[in-house]
Amino acid sequence: MTVEHSPLDGHAKKQQQQLQQQEEAVRQVINQLKEITGVEDPAILSQALEASRTASGNYDLTHAISMLVEEDGGPSVPQVSTKLQVAGDGAAAAPGSHPGAATSPQKRPAKVIDLTGEGDDLQKAIALSLQEQQVAGVSAEEQDISRALEQSLGGKRKRGAENWLDPINPNDRRRQGDWPVGIKNVGNTCWFSAVIQSLYHLPMFRRLVLAFEPLQASVRDGRPLQEQRSVGLMLELRALFSLLAASRRKYVNPGRALELLRDAFVGTAGGAGGSQVHLTMIALPR
Repeated sequence: MTVEHSPLDGHAKKQQQQLQQQEEAVRQVINQLKEITGVEDPAILSQALEASRTASGNYDLTHAISMLVEEDGGPSVPQVSTKLQVAGDGAAAAPGSHPGAATSPQKRPAKVIDLTGEGDDLQKAIALSLQEQQVAGVSAEEQDISRALEQSLGGKRKRGAENWLDPINPNDRRRQGDWPVGIKNVGNTCWFSAVIQSLYHLPMFRRLVLAFEPLQASVRDGRPLQEQRSVGLMLELRALFSLLAASRRKYVNPGRALELLRDAFVGTAGGAGGSQVHLTMIALPR
């Protein structure tokens, strides 16, 4: 005895599979939002994702991130047209969404991002930095060159002087508006500041560093020591780039990154320090 299957059964099964794929894609996007912004509330995440839906049915991930990390009094960051399309024939609704959900999510209390900030502050800084900054009438390349020159001129100090001492007045250490953040000279490290500032103001390199994700610890343990050191350096550079983007101080301390840099390239640079190390520091893990 054979059982005939109606074409409607096959169509319903296909629709169910597409729906499951769409729901899985939305879950992955929400997990990304949670990891980048530090927001744990599923309702707020779903609401932000639904509010970022475009007229074509796609989701604007950058817009969702900017809504979640928006803070009162923080530096304004222009929107980017980076769009995320959920897999499937139709646009999937975020879990728990409803017709009235396309509104701005609830704002969290404003927090100051500083050198001591960890966790959420670091994730917020990464999210802000991943957004391209565009100014009408000025190309991105011209902005990058201008910022690099500002950092170079602002980081000079008298020859023969020792480490750069912090100003006694705390107000002198506070960042003014959206001015670029400098890198503190911790002893014959002008070369490091010049290289890092130049690399930071290259949009593609900045994105690669801020989006870097290391392998799981269990997998990384079996890697060569040199590669493990390079991964540690990349993680420290990611934190340093985040502070350059969103710190409320005029400058940041690169001491930890310098230590890891010397360790990571002790084999390739032959133990050389200072200006000789920077020739090999671009050989970061891919």
